[in-house]
Amino acid sequence: MHTDRPSAVLRAETDLLTVWRALAPVLQRITLAVLMAIAGMWLFVYLAHEVDEGSTKRFDSLIIVFFQAHQWEPLHAFLRGVSTLAGPDLQTGFALAGVLGFILARRFWPDGLTLLIAGTGGALLMIGLKTLFHRPRPTELFTEHLGYSFPSGHSFFAVVLYGLVAYWLSRDAPPRRKRWIWGIALTAMLLVGFSRIYLGEHFPSDVAAGYAIAAPWLWGCLALPAALHHSGRDLTLKERSRLNQQEQAAETSNP
Repeated sequence: MHTDRPSAVLRAETDLLTVWRALAPVLQRITLAVLMAIAGMWLFVYLAHEVDEGSTKRFDSLIIVFFQAHQWEPLHAFLRGVSTLAGPDLQTGFALAGVLGFILARRFWPDGLTLLIAGTGGALLMIGLKTLFHRPRPTELFTEHLGYSFPSGHSFFAVVLYGLVAYWLSRDAPPRRKRWIWGIALTAMLLVGFSRIYLGEHFPSDVAAGYAIAAPWLWGCLALPAALHHSGRDLTLKERSRLNQQEQAAETSNP
């Protein structure tokens, strides 16, 4: 038994090292997600407190009055189109089409499930927060009743859905293309938020709160697929083909 102990310890150390290598990407991503969640939640709680106290009312009103007094028809039409594209109907259709596409591509796990959780969970989160704060909107331009104002659902889903798309498109892209993809995504996110303010549908603090709560939600939704991708379980078709070729070559060289 004494002679077997060193080999048993060695096997245990090897097993622990294997487990650590598998968990390291997960722990790293979760840690980053937690840090982003803390920062985003702190900002959201701060804004919610300020809104509840009425501290943002003067600033919010000044911004809304300024843009309502400086409407330019071409810009108004453009931003109205941006806002419509980021609306709940089209975003829901986009999310459902994305989930269906991942199912057909046999990538429901984890990408399709991630999109489903991000969309469904995000919608429930927005409904809950809007009901909790029940802040009236500055104006109602599109329909008679659009629901409560705080936080901005358009801004929230712009960050979440555009962020997911940018992540998937840039995951295996070269650095230059990756910068372009994220640059376009960030521009689209900011345009959606600005459109809600310019059109008078949301106060600036609504948009800022939507961004704040979306950041930790996005990171949380990305944690699992990112960890699986870096650990080798979530591979693209090209990566899987290369891995299969390597395995076949190894089997040929070791009959």
